[in-house]
Amino acid sequence: MRLGYALSDLKSTQNGIEASLFLAGPACNALGVDIPKLTLQVTYETTSRLHVNIFDTANEQFTIPDYVIEPPNSDPNTSEQNSDLKFNYQENPFAFWITRNSDPDAAPLFDTRESSLPTTPIAPQNPDDSSTAINSTALIFENLYLQVSFFSIVDDVLLSIRSSLPLYP
Repeated sequence: MRLGYALSDLKSTQNGIEASLFLAGPACNALGVDIPKLTLQVTYETTSRLHVNIFDTANEQFTIPDYVIEPPNSDPNTSEQNSDLKFNYQENPFAFWITRNSDPDAAPLFDTRESSLPTTPIAPQNPDDSSTAINSTALIFENLYLQVSFFSIVDDVLLSIRSSLPLYP
C-alpha cells in the first residue's frame, strides 16, 4: 500500500515552480482526515534562500498570516538558474530535498525522502491509542495534524526531526 502524495501538473513560475499533490493511495487517517489535494509552491527568494510552501488547495486549513510573521525581503530577480540552492524532488511518493549547487556532493540541507528518515512503525503519539501509530514516513497532511519528517545537517550536526503538530482552526 502506497501512502503519501503524488506530484502532478508541474509548471515553472517566474521565481520557482508550482504543482499539485494528490493522495497516492488510500488515506491513512492516522491523526485526522488526510487532505486529498495539496498545492506545492517553491519560490527562490534570494540566491541563498528558497521558500517551500505546501498547503491545502481548498484553503480550508488555517495558515499563519504574513502579518504575524513577516516574511523577509525577496529579490525578484532570483530564479532556479542563479540560486545556490536546488529543490530536488521525486514524484511518487512525493518527497523533496534541498542541496547546494556550490557543493552538489554534500549531504542535503533538508531531506524528506524515506531513505533519510527513521524506520517505521513509529510508536503511537498517544500511548493509550494504537490508532495513532505511524506506519509510513511519507509526508502526511491531515485536517487536525501536520506530520513533518525531515533530515538535515546544521553545523555538521545530524538532525532527524519528526513532529506532529496539532492544527486547531
